[in-house]
Amino acid sequence: MLCKLFVHWGECVYGTYERSLDHWLFSRTNGAVPIGLRNAGFNLVELPRSMRLTWGYFGGDVNRFVGLAARWRGHPLQSVALSLRRQITLGIPALGLGSFGVG
Repeated sequence: MLCKLFVHWGECVYGTYERSLDHWLFSRTNGAVPIGLRNAGFNLVELPRSMRLTWGYFGGDVNRFVGLAARWRGHPLQSVALSLRRQITLGIPALGLGSFGVG
């Protein structure tokens, strides 16, 4: 369940309990893609928390693990994070095509 965005005394606080939003196709930081496409509904997917996939890093937040561990040069979990990113990016359209073919 996602918490709401709270603005209190000019400070934004955003917290998630079980899931986080991921920009699966166009990265949030990709300046070559217009911001309207980056934040479009089809580009956002909720990722659940998983201690098993993240080995407890970042409290089980898969989105943070994939985004940050991919930058850990030389760390064994860097390749795991990059592989997980590829699986998310390729798996979403595969699921869509599979359900279209079945349905």
